[in-house]
Formats: sequence, structure tokens, C-alpha cells
Amino acid sequence: MKYFLKFGILIALTFCACKKNKDINFTLNTLTLKADNLINLPKQNLYLKLLLVTGNAKTALTTTGIYPSVYTLPAVFAIDKPVVMNFYKNNYAVALYGDSTGFIGSNAININNYKILYPLEMDTENNGLGIVLGGTWR
Repeated sequence: MKYFLKFGILIALTFCACKKNKDINFTLNTLTLKADNLINLPKQNLYLKLLLVTGNAKTALTTTGIYPSVYTLPAVFAIDKPVVMNFYKNNYAVALYGDSTGFIGSNAININNYKILYPLEMDTENNGLGIVLGGTWR
């Protein structure tokens, strides 16, 4: 009987720990660019924008510094001021831009595509454009 009670408590704790907390926030500190489709583009400076997507409108929350496209990838872009994001309440996207070509590509961030176990990094990928979000959960 004692073992069944311990097993029951263990199962209950597991279910409580797996419950999704809709009020949890992700604090973004870095963005890492891992792209395979930049070979055919002209030499230019690259930068990333974090976008808040509401309907058809996209609002830039932060823009990274520049990174010359002639350098090797992956490239880690620092964020000047950490951005607090709530993936359960808002929709986000990360867009890649070049100073000569303009918009290159973007990745939507859909939290339903992730199993959240409090990672420090989240990968997004779309047509060879890979972007890693680095930060912490609170």
C-alpha cells in the first residue's frame, strides 16, 4: 500500500509539473542566425528584427546589430535590451534583413510546435532560414 501511495503522489506531481502556465514569459537575450540560403545573395550587412504580429500588422520590438554576410554562420546577435515575450498570448516572428536587399525571409514563432520543458533556446526554421531564440523563462 505504501508503494501505491508513493506512486500516486509521483503521478500527481508529474501532471502538475506538465501543466501549461499561460502567464509564463520568455525573456529574449540573443538571436542566432543559422541560414543555408544566403549563398546567392550579394555581400551585405545582415540584421534581424523581432516582430509582434497582430492580424495583418507587424510591429518591430527590437532590431539587432549588423553582421557581414561574408563571415561564417552561425552568427549570434545580441539584443540591446532584453525583450519579454508571452508566446501563449501573442504571435511573434523573426525577420532577416540585408542593408542592400531589404527583407530576406522570416520565421513565425508558433508555441504549439514546441514541447516546453524550460529550455534556454528555441529553434525556428523556414525554407533553410534557421533562427535560434536564446533567453530564459520566468
